[in-house]
Amino acid sequence: MIHALILSGGNGTRFGNDTPKQYIEVNNKPIIGYVLDVFQQHPLVDAITVVISLEWQEYMERYMLKEGITKFSEFARAGKSRQHSILSGLSKIKDTFGNSEDKVIIHDAARPLVSSAIIDNCIKTLNDYDMSMPVIPVRDTIYYTNNGCEISELLDRDRLFAGQAPEGCHLCSYLRINQQMSDEEMLMTRGTSAAGYKYGLSVGLFPGEERNLKITVNDDLERFRKYILEK
Repeated sequence: MIHALILSGGNGTRFGNDTPKQYIEVNNKPIIGYVLDVFQQHPLVDAITVVISLEWQEYMERYMLKEGITKFSEFARAGKSRQHSILSGLSKIKDTFGNSEDKVIIHDAARPLVSSAIIDNCIKTLNDYDMSMPVIPVRDTIYYTNNGCEISELLDRDRLFAGQAPEGCHLCSYLRINQQMSDEEMLMTRGTSAAGYKYGLSVGLFPGEERNLKITVNDDLERFRKYILEK
């Protein structure tokens, strides 16, 4: 089976309001709703697991029932960091389905413009690698500094890429790595594939898309609103 693991446990503190960014409505639909639609409609995705804070679970139950998200399987409890939430979701999938051959596509609820083509490539790349990740080229010159005050090293821009989501993995191998990580490592990990690479998994890269933005600050939200209204 191929599972979509949607991470929706963040509280969106950088937005300065009580509603986490993934539940903000744009054109009468919560941002996470756009994500669920894409995975619901993708022919290769068999089941959807949503990692969520308890206080938003009833809201999402009602929403998915109303919108016909029939691939929804279950909720997993959000953890104290993104990586803790991933572990929670992977553990739930393993406990429910228990198939060592299953693949998981891990995606952020606040990245609503993911395309079917990116999901296709995320799954396809797992045929040759332990993990998969879309990337886009870095367009600005990047400088490395040790102290924040002066250049310490020049980096080759042609070899630098910015990672996106979704990121794919084989359920059991990536779950084992997360189970081995210390609490401190989990808190410090910033990228899904970073944990796999650190523990020896191969990560296959494929082209991402500029429009596949993650809504992090208000400017991102306005860009998304503009895209939806112009669509």
